[in-house]
Amino acid sequence: MKKIRLWALGMAVIMAISGCGASASQEKTTSSVNNGNDSDVSGTGASYAVSTTKQALEGEEIDAYRTFLTEKLDTTGGGFTAALLHLNEDDAYELAIVDDPSIENCGAQLFTYADGEVKSLATEGFTFYGQYGNFSYYDKKSFFFYDREQAGTDSVWLYEYIFKADEDEVYLDLELALCTEFETSETTYFINGDEATKEDVEKLGDEYNVNDGDGYITFNPGIATTINTGVDIEAALSEDYSAIYYKDQAQQVPCLKPAIYLYPEEDGTEVSVELSIDGYFTDTDPAFNEDNGWTVTADSDGTIHLDDESFDYLFWEAMLQSTYTFHDGFCVAGAETESFLTTMLPQLGLNEKETEEFVAYWLPKMEDNKYNIIRFQTDEYTDHSELKISPEPDTVIRVFMTYYGCENYINISRQEIETPERKGFTVVEWGGSEVG
Repeated sequence: MKKIRLWALGMAVIMAISGCGASASQEKTTSSVNNGNDSDVSGTGASYAVSTTKQALEGEEIDAYRTFLTEKLDTTGGGFTAALLHLNEDDAYELAIVDDPSIENCGAQLFTYADGEVKSLATEGFTFYGQYGNFSYYDKKSFFFYDREQAGTDSVWLYEYIFKADEDEVYLDLELALCTEFETSETTYFINGDEATKEDVEKLGDEYNVNDGDGYITFNPGIATTINTGVDIEAALSEDYSAIYYKDQAQQVPCLKPAIYLYPEEDGTEVSVELSIDGYFTDTDPAFNEDNGWTVTADSDGTIHLDDESFDYLFWEAMLQSTYTFHDGFCVAGAETESFLTTMLPQLGLNEKETEEFVAYWLPKMEDNKYNIIRFQTDEYTDHSELKISPEPDTVIRVFMTYYGCENYINISRQEIETPERKGFTVVEWGGSEVG
């Protein structure tokens, strides 16, 4: 079971208090103001051009939102952000507006189109939803979330309000909360204000699919379109916010020293290795051929031959576009990093030589941190770094470690590791990224 959204929020708050951080979290930024055609609306790690070539989507609600936004622009003079999003299961869009995305305590006002007019989705006690980056939703699931934190000197309270979006109205369906004491790290759980068990909260989480921590979309006004002209309105109405969000999430990070080892069953085997990545290469050794790869001869002991030279492995580095998650992993003291790696890497499939070379490269970067939060990425890495090898290997092992340094111990769910069986023609790759 994946971590409930509230637990993930709690981890983020505790990490922030203790001085830890990862690049996966949203930063609080101020959007740049768009003063005309062909300028940029800048947000967190991305830029989206605003120009007359952007055509608005079609639909009755789009026409109504255009009129609504035009009237708001005429009244306010601009400076607000707007985005289309899908809250309900139907195909009609809702509209999110943030009046001042430059301030921390901003929230999204939600609107829908019903009965021929634009209607507010404000509900009792909630004229807007979220502050900066803590209003989130699942696309077309008919519910959304508003997270809020309240930190004191001894504890931190975390609230999650779950709203149902039913056609042209919104209502508060559930309130979850947890209170964590700083000194003891003990946590108490609440459902609609009444004390509850963690298990009860998790059961409710299943009902709302909130355990699927990777699937929800966070509304960040810093990457929505800033409205200052009529052209901006057309741009805001041209794209679903989810597309903007996923483009912003897919950031390029350095992919350091992936080393590819080849172990064919027979000496003198010709092997073709090709790489296709989402990003761009910064170094290779030996140099690539014209197909972004290598054609080499390999022996069963792993020795690689090319142009009268011998290599232990094929080396590459790149700026790779991907989104890495830390919903589980390991928190390891810097002084214990060597023993952790020498224990964990064989479980991931590396042999003694590969483990030694991995540790020799990464340990100097990690051992001086007080703690390291470590996760071995799987699809998050391989989906953005395709490896094609001919003849086809019997076993492919790709170990990609991501980590960031931290000042205090963090209680993170332990990542489950499966140990592969090395048999036949075996290919091994290891590499990693420091994030944050």
